[in-house]
Amino acid sequence: RISGAGGDAWLRMWRVYAERYRDMGVPVIGFELLNEPAYVGRSADHMAEFAEWLEKRHGSVVALNRAWGTALASWQAAADVSGDEKVQQITGRFFDYDDYLSEQFAELVRDGVAEVQRALPGVPTGVQTMGGYVVSPREAIFKHRFVQHETLILTPTGGGRWTGGGTASAPPASRLAS
Repeated sequence: RISGAGGDAWLRMWRVYAERYRDMGVPVIGFELLNEPAYVGRSADHMAEFAEWLEKRHGSVVALNRAWGTALASWQAAADVSGDEKVQQITGRFFDYDDYLSEQFAELVRDGVAEVQRALPGVPTGVQTMGGYVVSPREAIFKHRFVQHETLILTPTGGGRWTGGGTASAPPASRLAS
């Protein structure tokens, strides 16, 4: 979960680690909140939050049905994302759900950066996304939504394909500094 109790757990974890580093005198040069995140929330309480979000966005079930080209009877029916087939079944639900999740994720990143900054003022803090998210965002990770909250921009590494055990035993010359 990235909101409610789940979001609070992430914030507590980041706060505890930042405070431990501070209290131990560790010279932190950067704090990574998450590494290559992707998120799809399917719990009942998450679907209830999505239903509330849909109501705020569309105003009425009639307006939602007009926008989505559907004939759903309730906000709960519209917010049923209990499985991939449910999400993908209605294009409007698919796009609204991803938009909703990306807003939730951006709020979590904003609050996470603030937690780290309380314990480690001035320490650059951010999220490392997977490669390709700039041109093909997926599963709630829209860099443009949360980059404004980061104080450290981490770039994708390409999955460490150049590391031993990967597809090569040494970095390619193009990745080495002269």
